[in-house]
Amino acid sequence: MPAAARLRHRATRQSAAQLGQVTIQALRERNKLKSVVDHFVFSTLVWFGHDEYPRWNAPVCPLVAGLTREQGDFILARITQAARAAHVPLAGKGCHANLFVMVTSRPHLLLRLWWAKDRTMYDTRNGIAPVQQFIASRRPIHVWYNAGLGCGGAPLSPSAPENALAAAGVLVEGGGGVVCSQGVDTLLRNVTALGFSSVIIVVDTKQLRHVTFGQLGAYVALVGLAQVNTAVHDGAAPTILQLFQGTDHPPQDLTVWDRALLYALYNSSPASTLQVSEINASVLKKIAR
Repeated sequence: MPAAARLRHRATRQSAAQLGQVTIQALRERNKLKSVVDHFVFSTLVWFGHDEYPRWNAPVCPLVAGLTREQGDFILARITQAARAAHVPLAGKGCHANLFVMVTSRPHLLLRLWWAKDRTMYDTRNGIAPVQQFIASRRPIHVWYNAGLGCGGAPLSPSAPENALAAAGVLVEGGGGVVCSQGVDTLLRNVTALGFSSVIIVVDTKQLRHVTFGQLGAYVALVGLAQVNTAVHDGAAPTILQLFQGTDHPPQDLTVWDRALLYALYNSSPASTLQVSEINASVLKKIAR
């Protein structure tokens, strides 16, 4: 083989080897990122063993109280911006509030008085112990989710006796407690979907000394639009949920990971039993860009 040909052959082999190494490295990096994404999703979104994650299927109507008009409008704008970016259904003007953000220096007193006035404000199908724990919480921000099953992602209608019982937390013998005209759940598709009927967020101002309004608005938007685990995150993925976890430099706004999570939740299909995989794949796609 002529010398020139040998040089070309050697160069081709070296290029192929380098390309193979780059490909292997890229695959390793993507698999590593996928592992972090999977952990982030499973550790952040609350899942009760259903085939779908709870979310707003009915239009959300936020209300902010305890702040000046300007401050309240700022928090409302942050919630609305996050909702629109994720395609969360939003109610129009004059709607009845179902996402409550209450800002106070006396959260325990507020919650006790509120509950005394409205004994139906909490879902008590699991007893009153969870309610008492929520009221007594010492966290800077208390969050309570009221959720129930609906048909095809729509709010549950109490028109049928079975549905009225299900709305009250009573399961009908021989069935799941919700009767939908579209049929019944199967191994591949859910007729019913778990949706919020209301979310209550109470902010303790005594614990917000180093928190900006931008951070507060971002945190409230995330916990108000998705049922999340506000416990300690290991820091593998940046999230606004690190705001009250002693992090030296917590995010100033919703992170790319937070926005990807909200988008994935609201653009997945709750009817599909593969929703969990859809959400993970969607977050990975946005983070890997």
